Amino acid sequence: MKPIIAVSLLLLAATFCLINAGRQFDLMLYPRKTHGIGGPQARIHLFNRIRDHFHRELLGSEAPKTE
Repeated sequence: MKPIIAVSLLLLAATFCLINAGRQFDLMLYPRKTHGIGGPQARIHLFNRIRDHFHRELLGSEAPKTE
């Protein structure tokens, strides 16, 4: 089995289990990225998601909008 197919099946199985367990989760996929998030657009997207999560979960507010 090709690695990309194995990963896809694993993600689908994990998603299925989380949904059936009633768990809330976020899943972000970055195509053509490996263990690091390279490239300015993907990196900005990732760090904005992290910032938004901290604002929402730790501060109880929405993060300031960025352009």
